[in-house]
Amino acid sequence: AGGEPARTTLNWLRTQLDRARQIGQKVWLLFHIPPGTDVHATLRGRGCPDGIVPMWDEDSADAFAAIAQQFSDTITTSFAGHTHRDEFRLTGGHNLHDGFIMGVPALSPVYQQNPAFQVFLLDPGGGIADSSTYYIANLDAAAKGAPPDWQTEPSFTRAWLLPRINLDTLEALDARISADRDAGTRWLLRNGVSRTALWPLPEARGLAPDGVRR
Repeated sequence: AGGEPARTTLNWLRTQLDRARQIGQKVWLLFHIPPGTDVHATLRGRGCPDGIVPMWDEDSADAFAAIAQQFSDTITTSFAGHTHRDEFRLTGGHNLHDGFIMGVPALSPVYQQNPAFQVFLLDPGGGIADSSTYYIANLDAAAKGAPPDWQTEPSFTRAWLLPRINLDTLEALDARISADRDAGTRWLLRNGVSRTALWPLPEARGLAPDGVRR
């Protein structure tokens, strides 16, 4: 109605979050396209920093950011798809994060990542205690008719030696993969769900998702 579906949707979201807060509920948000940078489109264009392509239009992204900040005490966790990557995004300003979005991988390997799905373990407080990723390890052979070889990556807490998944641990992991080359390489490997062909870095050869060289 009125030709502004984005504004209508965001107004609806604000109303639902306000109702949840009033009755003491915590909320998980599930949506398709995450806010932030469209990495795929950015890398296909001019690249960083001049050619950064956003996922959302600026007005919608700003409105959502304001809602997320306003209800950061109500939104426990957010999940998004679209990128087909195992990733996370911190929301809010630089060094002033107010939440996070877990990006989940996809079963369809159209971006050359291994087909995968994730299982999340619920924290008693309504957050995430841990996550496990199940993936097809023989994508090329399976595409030619071989039976899929399903394997499991080390869980999030085991891989990164972190106690749980929350804003504090993801901020710590963000700092680690930015500062440490080996941790960054491991992150890229898990980002494509253990498909090394996505990131042909020499140091990734023989490096398993848990950081152990085979």
